[in-house]
This record gives sequence, C-alpha cells and structure tokens, in this order.
Amino acid sequence: MTALSKLTSSLDYNCYEIAHPWTPSCTYAWSYLFLASLRESGKVYGALYLFAQLVLARKISIGAFVQTLQSAARSSVFLSYNAFFFLFFICMIRRSTPRLFLQQTVFVAGFLASFLSIFIERPNRRKMLSVYMLNIFSEVLFNFLSSRGFIPSVPGGDILLLAAGLAGHAYLLNESSGKDPISKALSFLIGKQEFHSAAPRACPHPNACAGYVTSGFVKPFLVGYLGRCALSAFAGNPVRLLKNPSQLLEIFLNRNNAKQGVSLGGMVASFRLIRCLLRKRKADDQLSRAAAMFVSASWMGVSRNRSLSLYVFWKAVEVYYLIGQSQKILPDVPFSRELIYALSCGFMLFSGVLEPHNLRSSYLRFLDKLTGEGVSRVNRHPVAVLGFDSTRSWPDYFPYDLDISKVSRGFLQRVVIWS
Repeated sequence: MTALSKLTSSLDYNCYEIAHPWTPSCTYAWSYLFLASLRESGKVYGALYLFAQLVLARKISIGAFVQTLQSAARSSVFLSYNAFFFLFFICMIRRSTPRLFLQQTVFVAGFLASFLSIFIERPNRRKMLSVYMLNIFSEVLFNFLSSRGFIPSVPGGDILLLAAGLAGHAYLLNESSGKDPISKALSFLIGKQEFHSAAPRACPHPNACAGYVTSGFVKPFLVGYLGRCALSAFAGNPVRLLKNPSQLLEIFLNRNNAKQGVSLGGMVASFRLIRCLLRKRKADDQLSRAAAMFVSASWMGVSRNRSLSLYVFWKAVEVYYLIGQSQKILPDVPFSRELIYALSCGFMLFSGVLEPHNLRSSYLRFLDKLTGEGVSRVNRHPVAVLGFDSTRSWPDYFPYDLDISKVSRGFLQRVVIWS
C-alpha cells in the first residue's frame, strides 16, 4: 500500500515551483535547456568525432572534416532536443492536469522526449545508444531497488555478469563472426587461433603450453596498463602535463593503472591455460571456450568496472536475441532500439529528478553540466513529502529568489512561509 500511495500521490504546485525555478517562463526554460545542451554536447561530440576521424579512421581530407562537422552537429541537436522535450512535456502535462503527479509526469516526459529525439540521430548510432542507456538503466534500477530493500546486494555480482557476458561471446565467436566490439577485442587480446570454428583437438600454438600461457599475459597487460595511463593523461587537462611533466611519472606509477593491466593479462593467460588443459581432455570446443572464459573472467575483479560488466552482458543478450530473431524463435519488435533507448532514458531522467544519488556521480555531473545546472536547480525539498530521498545530492539548495507573484497559494503557504 505504501508503494501504491507513492505512485498515486501528487502535489498542488506548478512547474515553475518545482521543475524550472530559475525562471517563471516555460518558454525561456525550454530554450535555456536547449541552448545549454547544444553548447556542451557540441564540445563532447566535436571532440569525439574529430578523434574518430583523425586517430581511428586517419582521414584528413576536406570531405572528412565536413562529414565530421555534420555528424557532430546532428548528434548535438539530438541530445539538445532530448533535454528540450523533457522539460517541454513536464510543463505541458502539468498544464493539462489539476495537480502535479510528479512521478508519472517525469517518467512519461522522459520517455516521450527520448523517443522523439532519438529519430534525429543517425540510424547506425541508435543501436549503440540503446545499449549504452540500457547499461545506465540497469545500474540505476539496481540502486533504486536495493536502496529500498527489494533486492539483495550480491557480492561479486558485477563480475558474474561480466563472466556470463564474456562466456556467451566466446561460445559463439569464430572466424566468420565477431563483428561486434567485444568479439573483436577478444580476438585481438587472446588470439584468433583460439576461435576457429574447426579448431584442432591438439593445441594450435607451435611452442610449449607453458610458453603459450606466459606470452598471453604480456600483450594484454601492456594494452590494459598503457591504455589506462593514456586515459588518465587525457581525461583531465592534458596541458597540465606540459607544464608539469613530473605528473606523467605519477600516472605511470599509479597502482590502479597497473591493476588494469594485471586484470587483462591474468584473464588471457588463465583462458589459455584452461583451454590447453581442456583440449588434452578432448572437451567440446565451444563449451571449453565458454567455460575457460567464465572462469578466467574472475581476474577482472582486480580492476572492477561495473559499467564494463553491464555493457558486455547486455551486448551478449543482444547478440543472442538477434540469433533468436533470425531463427524465428523470438519476435522482431518494431522500433525496438528506439523503445529501449526511450524507456532506459526515461527512467534515468526519472531518477535524476527524484533521486539523483542513484546515478553515478560522474554521470550526474555530466547531466548537470549538459543542462546548464538545470538538474541541480530542481526544487526537490517539496518532493520529499512523496517519500523520495530527493535532497541527498544537493541538500542545501533552495530557490529563495522565486517570484512570489508567480507561485501558487498552496506553495506559498506550505513551502515559502516555512523556508
């Protein structure tokens, strides 16, 4: 009954008092969010697409720069309209209802805004965005439910998800498949010879098994260690390294960067060891690959990454669902990618408004910056009466500069006078 009462409870407040207290004008608030998002997303997508053009594709022609500019502009507009429509629908729904049913309003607004805006983005990027948002959704939903005691916290649950996802990829991977990023990464780190569909019963490596296992540690270790060092160097302000080169040494000596290398190296070496042992036992090739990957994935606990675990797991689910579709076992749902993105993003925005502490702090900071601090300036203190822990992330914020002539009588009596 308590959960049901939360779903049906409402507030006698308007959208200015809760959603956009920095301005009483809905139109100005929508425009503000759109322009703030356009500015910040332009920086993000501009750098992302330029990196892909120069470093990954290695194209420096005029046409390549024009294409990069067009792609960055399109993605920026997509994300900006997502923010614009979110607040737009909140205001429109509030105007059409006698009271503010905040929980339903926020989720429906987030779903509609995300579903409409995703069609602005290029079709080949919608698949990646749907998987990315599904990762965030599953993490936020877990935090939301576990904080209420609905589901227990499983020790090492993220490693189990990662192990299941990697095992699923390893079971299917062969020389004619493996077009997705996870399969390509496994082939690169472990070696393509381990994933031949007609793999021989004998070990495919020319040297002794001990040398084969040992060499499997070196390459992944360097990839993980140097890759983590590069991310650490460029994630912040790279200019600081030019001003103070000694910080570069600190990056290379950082234990967390070394742990990333150890986790990858240990996983690949363990995989090769188990594969060699199972080949001597004449085990089924696909099953032995899956078993070896599931066990060796425990090394990823040295450098845990919940986002990576969720990404690998959901990519495996996607791969198997597509196989089920091709075999007419599972249905082909129209607009499935767009719906997954909209549902995931809708719940993420729901949590970002009502209980932002359920989001990862880095992603919450990104959302707040993307919206020009619109997320942090939501008036959450009146929302606490609905039973949500809404003020934990910004406990001291309250919009004291509200225009009293624009607020409702109920808000004036229950909130302003007592603030």
